[in-house]
Amino acid sequence: MPIPHPDPEFEARLRSDDLGLPPHLVARLEGRDDLRRALATALRLVWSPETWAARQGEELCRALCMSEPIATEILLSPLCPTGNGPTGGGDRVCLTDGPWLPLALLARLSTEALSRDDDPWGSSVEKIEVRDTRTTLLPPLPDRVRALSIARAPALGFDAPLELPALESLSVTDATCAEPWSSSALGGHRGWVSAIGWHPGGRLAATGGTDGVVRIWGDLLPESTADDSAEDGRTSIAVLEGHARPVVALEWNPRTGALATASPDGTVRIWEVSAGRWRERASLVHAAEVTMVAWSPDGLRLATVSDDPVVRVWGIGKEGWGAEELAGHGGLVQRVAWAPDGVRLASAGGDGTARLWIDGGGGFEAAGILAEHDDWVRALAWSPDGTEVVTGSDDGTARRISVRQGTIARLRKAPARAGDTIRLAGHEGWVRAVTFDRSGTAIATAADDGVLRIYAVAGENGERECAPESSVEHPARITALAPSPAPHVFATGDDDGTLRVVRGIREAAGVEGHGHDGTIGAIAWHPTRTELWTGSADRTARVWRPALGGLGPVWGRLLAAGEG
Repeated sequence: MPIPHPDPEFEARLRSDDLGLPPHLVARLEGRDDLRRALATALRLVWSPETWAARQGEELCRALCMSEPIATEILLSPLCPTGNGPTGGGDRVCLTDGPWLPLALLARLSTEALSRDDDPWGSSVEKIEVRDTRTTLLPPLPDRVRALSIARAPALGFDAPLELPALESLSVTDATCAEPWSSSALGGHRGWVSAIGWHPGGRLAATGGTDGVVRIWGDLLPESTADDSAEDGRTSIAVLEGHARPVVALEWNPRTGALATASPDGTVRIWEVSAGRWRERASLVHAAEVTMVAWSPDGLRLATVSDDPVVRVWGIGKEGWGAEELAGHGGLVQRVAWAPDGVRLASAGGDGTARLWIDGGGGFEAAGILAEHDDWVRALAWSPDGTEVVTGSDDGTARRISVRQGTIARLRKAPARAGDTIRLAGHEGWVRAVTFDRSGTAIATAADDGVLRIYAVAGENGERECAPESSVEHPARITALAPSPAPHVFATGDDDGTLRVVRGIREAAGVEGHGHDGTIGAIAWHPTRTELWTGSADRTARVWRPALGGLGPVWGRLLAAGEG
């Protein structure tokens, strides 16, 4: 039922001689008092609380548009930045329920105008914002639109695929029906799905849960025929049981395809497939709860972290698996990460330091401290080219450190340039996750304040502090962060169970995905296509792909392209 328009300025405009129109439209109404009165009557009727009156107002608006070109221009003026609608000026238009016409009626009138070859949009319109509306309809969008933002529009949806070839930025929040995702849940776990990883070829995925079970999922459909129904394209092909406690981390070997899984039961287990059957090939025993695993880039060594101050680097020798212990941290090791060259290893710990280790050919050597924080360092990542490390700490700071490359002797002498540390400013609360994007030109950080911050990685400028280029606020604590294979694209999961994918640096735009009923704790992108998986406390993994209809095709193109 139509709602009386609450804006007192609206009534004042209807009573005025010029209807509050801009000068160029007032001039065109000169001497047309009958038309002006008809327009005022139609506008007043469409906002009537009585359904019959509102329908009369809609029919009067349609009749005026059919008979009077100037009436079409006036009634559809919210679609033009120079009109009387609530616009931001310039090339931007904001569409909402009023204060001129209800958005659903504006959509019907503009569709009819287009059928008469009358384009209602201003020629300069390139950015469209839709917000605070209960309508299911939108005016047909112009092909030239570059930015589309939809917020707080729960009933809005799109049946047919949208083309929008010029679109560069898309944001969809609080608009479940308009979300461009298609997703399906993969069940089977009896506890939180806490870890997800992709086989290097992208044909297999593994999920680990607090039930202590690892499930291997196979891709039954070739990429060219896979549709957006995950249930049709994925099936559980193996269940790996052996851990006595939850599986908290897993990673595929980039060379052999073996799978390493870690558990607080004090073991890392290595699984391999032979003759179509999955078997446990090794159990690497630790004296404490294991929290993470990381294969070296060449797949020959495995770094593990447990609840002690030691990093262990495992390799296969003549007598089987053996570990080299890297001691030096004064607190529990939290994270470990290989440099792309496979020679350098960075670790972060509860002693507030990030440390560098170098393999000189005869084993790893301590090569110095990369960063010193005032509290635990829980987040750590290398840049794709291996020239920088970024850290995140409970002291509420993230830091970007330049790390030298070159010969082993040079690295031993000066692992990091003196004073070459940049503080990434703006955080409030513990910094839980940090990552570079896949191009190495952006850094994303997530803190307990629920804000994702994105920093541009620029050249040498001598600055010791860097402000974020953009920030995306989340209503809940961010619990997972992962970069996409495309540049400048990041995915986050929250305590509210919502997936958010953010694209861009300076004008970050994001799309929400709803489906989980619990915290999202794991995210993994497919290595070659626009698909990602999430793991949640609701005991499911969920597969996300751009939908075939609505905004899905546009969103898929933006995800694949990243930001130019």
